[in-house]
Amino acid sequence: VIIGNNFSLGNYSTIDHSCIIGNNVKIGHNVHLSNVIIGDNVVISSGSKIGQSGFGFTYYKKDIIKIF
Repeated sequence: VIIGNNFSLGNYSTIDHSCIIGNNVKIGHNVHLSNVIIGDNVVISSGSKIGQSGFGFTYYKKDIIKIF
């Protein structure tokens, strides 16, 4: 993990492996980051989950498949 200057991290937030975070970044509460590059001057809202599989399902030829 590489973190730039002027960084703030909210309560219960986690930064997992393979993350690069720029300068002037504010991360809210209960955020989970993994496998991401975050640029400079970014605000990430509380409860966000970035760098993980998406959540959702759809129909495809009478089957239900997971959306990533």
